[in-house]
Amino acid sequence: MLTIRHGFQSSIFRLGHTPATLSTDSSTAATHKPVAQLREDDIQAVRRVFNSKYLDMLSHFGVKPRVITLGEPHENGDVESLNGAFKRRVERLHGRNRAQINYRHLIGSLSRKPGALRNYRYREEMFLTLRFRMAYDLLCETCSERTADVEYVRILALAANTVESAVDETL
Repeated sequence: MLTIRHGFQSSIFRLGHTPATLSTDSSTAATHKPVAQLREDDIQAVRRVFNSKYLDMLSHFGVKPRVITLGEPHENGDVESLNGAFKRRVERLHGRNRAQINYRHLIGSLSRKPGALRNYRYREEMFLTLRFRMAYDLLCETCSERTADVEYVRILALAANTVESAVDETL
């Protein structure tokens, strides 16, 4: 579920708004079977229902869930087609050659050597949202460069090890 939430959150952040609905297949991260025991011939008759955590996530963003119908592979094509269109739109908004840096892969190195953040080639990608950028700028105004970098790397580590959106809201 964390992977879905992170992917959806980063996608809507890049796009700049949320979609009205989100279509998904019968992924177990998003749906579950409503009945514990099913006979073999009943499987096609029962639709999967959404997990409460998935519904909570979509509710948080104001998005309505939609699941494609089992046994209707053309609907999955619709979802995949929409997903492709969504990715192309994000690419157009941000440019195809923009670096895609996952700060979670770098946080260990930056924690050991936080001064490296100041001259890091992809430093701008380390500002996850506008609030993260504003927090860093405030640190730079009120602290030494080294202290600002150390504290910002701690904020990034907290986001990487907990819920990024909660850290963002706190900032």
